[in-house]
This record gives sequence, C-alpha cells and structure tokens, in this order.
Amino acid sequence: MKWGLTKRDSSQGSLTNFKDSIDSLFRDFFDHDSKSLFSSSFMPSVDIKEDNKGVYVEAELPGLDEKDIDIELKDRILTIRGEKKIEKESTDGKRSYHLERRYGCFERSFTVSDDVVANKVKASYKKGILKITLPKDEAKAPKKLKINLE
Repeated sequence: MKWGLTKRDSSQGSLTNFKDSIDSLFRDFFDHDSKSLFSSSFMPSVDIKEDNKGVYVEAELPGLDEKDIDIELKDRILTIRGEKKIEKESTDGKRSYHLERRYGCFERSFTVSDDVVANKVKASYKKGILKITLPKDEAKAPKKLKINLE
C-alpha cells in the first residue's frame, strides 16, 4: 500500500477546522463550568502509622491555608475537613481551558483505637503536609503475657 498526501474535497471541511471547533467546545465548557465540575473532586491522600506510643497521620493538602483545615476527634473518629479553593479569575484577560488540579471541599474520617488520649493530640501543618500525632495511654496498652507450653 502506498501512502501519500491526497487533496481533500472542500465540501468535507478541513480537519484542522474540525479540531479547532472541538478545542473551542471544550475550552468554553471548562471556562464556564469548572467550579461545579471539580467541586467535589479533591480528596487528599492520607498515610496512617501506629506504634506502641501513638497513631501518626500525614495528609497531603497542597495549596491549602491553615485556616481552611478543620481537625476533630470525637467518639474515636478522627475527621479532617477542608476546602481547596479555586484561584480567582485573573484580571489580565487570560482564560483557563485546561484544568487538571482539583478543587473543592473534602472530608476524611478514620476510627482510632480506644487507647488514644484525646486531650494530648497535636497537629502541625507545613509545606502542604498535615501531621497529626495521637498519643496512646500507656496504662491501656496491651500487656505482654508469656504463655508456657505444656
């Protein structure tokens, strides 16, 4: 089979014009509806580790301010809430037509063990990483019991 350029019939329209039309359609859609499209799409990644002294939670919250983060521990449920706000429209006339970053409100909840001391929980937020330390009550820690073989 031989490949080469072929002259297109002008009644079929130009492939370039078709592509430009599709691009324009998507650009207009995202420009007008981007806030509602991504309003619930942001869900931060969370790592949870545990040892004998405590439970350690790290959540990736890039682009959030401390004032946009709420942490609550109630009835053994640790809840992290927040909102990643979409940037304001620019005043220089530039329009967005391709958005990959996610925005919106989120809520993540986790059950923690009953030996966590609620009034000693500490949290810090630096460079987009939220760190929560939930210390355990040493008195409630499981005791090691040696079992002898018979």
